Amino acid sequence: TYPLLVQSDSSALGINIIGRSSDSISQLDFDESDGTFLSGFQSRTTEFRIRTVQNIPLTFYTNNSERMRLANTGGGDPLLGIGTTSPASILHVAGTTATITIQDSNSTGNTGTAKISFTDNGTFGTIGTIGFAGDDDLRITNSHTGNILLSGSKVSIGTSSPSEKLHIKG
Repeated sequence: TYPLLVQSDSSALGINIIGRSSDSISQLDFDESDGTFLSGFQSRTTEFRIRTVQNIPLTFYTNNSERMRLANTGGGDPLLGIGTTSPASILHVAGTTATITIQDSNSTGNTGTAKISFTDNGTFGTIGTIGFAGDDDLRITNSHTGNILLSGSKVSIGTSSPSEKLHIKG
């Protein structure tokens, strides 16, 4: 039972406002005319949820234009598109200047660590990283076969201290 049901006519979508003290849930649901749940908002003491239960995307608009879309692929991975209405991968960023910024906000100068980490869900854990580790050097690490370092005008493979323009150790 719903404490409040707003409906303009028999074919309209229903809006339900629910509050239950028994499990600390407050929610606003949008239902089909037959009562089938479509989407809604739910607030709990530990989280706030924006929900859809059917295979429809969750879209975000500013200035009357779609800016971000979270889509369900129908059982596969979710797709998050920023600047696109048809994301083609788990994270798809599109724009005239599609720059992604990764910032270590806990440091200044070149002392920060900012990186992209590649991991698996099983045996290896972290497979490799691309990023900076407290200096101006770009490091490409592979946890199992070796590293590549771009340091100033020097490139090293298998060592973290290149002595020549190209230093290969291995």
